[in-house]
Amino acid sequence: MACSTPDNAAAAPPATARMLGYASGNFGKNLLASTMDVFLMFTLTEYWGISPLAAGLIVMLGLVWDGLCNPLLGRLLDRATDRAGLYRRLLVIAAPVVTIPFTILFLLPTPQPSFIIPWAISLVLVFRTAYATCDVAHNALTLPVFARSFAYIGKGVIHDPDWTARALTTLALSQLVMLPVWVGASRRASQRGMLAVALILVAVGSAVFATGPRGMMAGIALFGAGNAGVQMMIWALLADAIDHGERQTGVRLEAVPVALLLLTLKLGGGVGGALFGQGLALAGWTGTAPLGETGGGQLLAMAWAMPAAGAVIGIAVVVLQSHTGAGRSTVPAARSLPNSVSRSRAG
Repeated sequence: MACSTPDNAAAAPPATARMLGYASGNFGKNLLASTMDVFLMFTLTEYWGISPLAAGLIVMLGLVWDGLCNPLLGRLLDRATDRAGLYRRLLVIAAPVVTIPFTILFLLPTPQPSFIIPWAISLVLVFRTAYATCDVAHNALTLPVFARSFAYIGKGVIHDPDWTARALTTLALSQLVMLPVWVGASRRASQRGMLAVALILVAVGSAVFATGPRGMMAGIALFGAGNAGVQMMIWALLADAIDHGERQTGVRLEAVPVALLLLTLKLGGGVGGALFGQGLALAGWTGTAPLGETGGGQLLAMAWAMPAAGAVIGIAVVVLQSHTGAGRSTVPAARSLPNSVSRSRAG
């Protein structure tokens, strides 16, 4: 817990160099996380020979463990007297460690079948522990199921391995192109309103994706455009909430609120991974033969229905909050980094 000071109570927006340093760190971190989120289950089922149900549970276990680590780390960080220094030390230690299980999972040979599930669980837990340490230290900064399904759709439904690469490229480019648009829009309109617009794009993209192969890439592009806004606005709104808490109490907490949001996101991702594995099993995925018409339809429904449902629920919450007048954001987008983290990235 850290008391408010004039420095953090009225800090100026982060300098461009700090924002670039933070963004580059976030880009590298997200490369690891996105690869793990999108391809871990596919690697476990197709190359390690683990059943879809067991693979889904392994994914869930890793994300739940990751999420549980976040509040503990957040509490530790907010109790530190030198938070910026502790952020840097944790990043220096955890960043190299996180690459070791990642490399073993995707590049090195697998063990004997009798040890394969315990070995996979061990690697995933080590990765998630180190990643959680980086994540909270760096962050004090609905996609997984959708993107996770691409490898299976390309192989089992579209019957074109290159489709997965095109889908992931479309998703990444749409997010990259739209990010500056969201930044500019958030400076001219309320963050809550922009979050609603982003969620609508996610819902529309999911619906277009559901129309079939001809509309899939357009749906993915719309989904990516909306997802970029969702990811930016939730963190901007969190920064607003942190500032509001400091104004109300005179005490500034950064790492704990970040950790609790990460816990929520990762618990959701973990449950999504388990449900996706269960859905693959119910669809009859074996990895050795294409899915039939029924199984393919079930897989496609999983890909779009869960993100669409999440977006609709999110829109309903935003509309309800707007009608009650609660939590209206007034903080510029440039304040979307908690102060001590932007300072720590400058070091």
